[in-house]
Amino acid sequence: MLDGWESGDDQRAKGTDGSDRNTKNLGFAAAVNQGIRKAQGEYVALLNNDVEVDDNWLGNLCKAMSRRKNTFAVSSKMLRVL
Repeated sequence: MLDGWESGDDQRAKGTDGSDRNTKNLGFAAAVNQGIRKAQGEYVALLNNDVEVDDNWLGNLCKAMSRRKNTFAVSSKMLRVL
């Protein structure tokens, strides 16, 4: 997990939960890019911490990715439940 703080090995520290922490805040996009660079799996899923997902959410996204060899990205439908 990355928290939106600047990359750079000399400016990075470990959080109490084992996540990477940086000393200068560069915002959401920088943290997402750091996480993507560190990812080691076949796919990367971006999900905010306040989101609730269906049981089949990830499996359905992976199926959509595998249907066409040249697929770059997929997105799920977002619903707002009041």
